[in-house]
Amino acid sequence: MQSRHLTARQIRAVLLLFFALLSLLFFWRPASPVHVTGLHKDDISRSFSGTGGPRVAKVSMLYGASTLYERAVRSHRTHNEQFNYPMHVLREEITGGYWNKPSYLLALVVLELAKPAAERAEWLM
Repeated sequence: MQSRHLTARQIRAVLLLFFALLSLLFFWRPASPVHVTGLHKDDISRSFSGTGGPRVAKVSMLYGASTLYERAVRSHRTHNEQFNYPMHVLREEITGGYWNKPSYLLALVVLELAKPAAERAEWLM
């Protein structure tokens, strides 16, 4: 009787296929649409799948004096007000070097998860 062993390449291919199928099931699941009114200045009703809270929250980092970056943040703020998106801006370093962005994003994810499910943002951009 022969014993057949899978090679590392075959194992990776099987795992990749498994996770691809799992992600398709996760992302293509049917979602119930939520009807939202009164969130926008134009008072037009909009429907989207997701929570009752804001769907998108924007995250930026800006420290140091730069008028170009300040103007960019102002343009984002105008867009956020138009679509009622919350905006989070890190204005000073919270850790040294590279870890500022991951630390800030992790803190915001934890804050979103602490909210009731109906008030959570679906995306941090």
